[in-house]
Amino acid sequence: MGGIAAAVEAYRSSPTPNVILLEAGQHAEDILTGLDQLAEVCDAGTRVIVVGRVNDVTLYRELTRRGVSDYLIAPIGTIDVVRSICGLFSAPDAKPVGRIIAVVGAKGGVGASTVAHNVAWAIARDLALDSVVADLDLAFGTAGLDYNQDPPQGIADAVFSPDRIDTAFIDRLLEDTRREQKVRTVFGRVRPIPDIQSRNANLRGFAERTAVNTPLQGTAADLIKLAMIRIDEEIRKRGLKSRMTLQVHDELVFEVPESEVEAMKPLVREHMEQAYPLVVPLVADIGIGRNWRDLEY
Repeated sequence: MGGIAAAVEAYRSSPTPNVILLEAGQHAEDILTGLDQLAEVCDAGTRVIVVGRVNDVTLYRELTRRGVSDYLIAPIGTIDVVRSICGLFSAPDAKPVGRIIAVVGAKGGVGASTVAHNVAWAIARDLALDSVVADLDLAFGTAGLDYNQDPPQGIADAVFSPDRIDTAFIDRLLEDTRREQKVRTVFGRVRPIPDIQSRNANLRGFAERTAVNTPLQGTAADLIKLAMIRIDEEIRKRGLKSRMTLQVHDELVFEVPESEVEAMKPLVREHMEQAYPLVVPLVADIGIGRNWRDLEY
């Protein structure tokens, strides 16, 4: 969401995925300008698919010259996206490592899951081949029941758990860190990680944990400092008697006269939540109390 500008901002300090799908604007010049900006933060090997509304062979040639993998002209359907992505990774001369068999029901309750499960079971039993079942019926999938299994996590858990660990992100981040021996926050602040290639397992493990932690907590530290500067400036500008007294990680503690409480609440919330425009919104909770221990949120 957010188009090319949001993609540039999101990947400025984060590894880019294997494929980026972008919906571009109406004008060819805007598309090319945005792609040039994206190219500055895009990792080598990342494929880019652009969806636009300009039907122009000259634009298509310019996009391919700049490294765009495919250009789709809107309106498009789901199958168009699937076909485009599959085409990026097809290797006709490569030896097949497996097949995908899709079982799709016309509506819920017609037994598509049961058919899929039995096909997978028959392949494994009769052909002695490994088979993997992915039941995409998130609400009523019965794979666990049919196979008498109680898996710790299903597809629904992965899809609807925004706080889950993105292993692909971590792998790509560590790969980049091993190559550059440094990591960056969203704001470009660099932290050297020289021990990422160390032969000492303890040093290497600590370096890997630091590499994963820095883009997250390092960016959080940058954000809180921006908020502190702007809040202090606004307090002085308004001539308030309130004072910022303490920072504890991502929390700020203020001494506020009772007469200024209602003025300080929106002031602090605004500058903490809008410290920097990010794709993921920042949310600040305000607590009020006689002392830090007794704050009520």
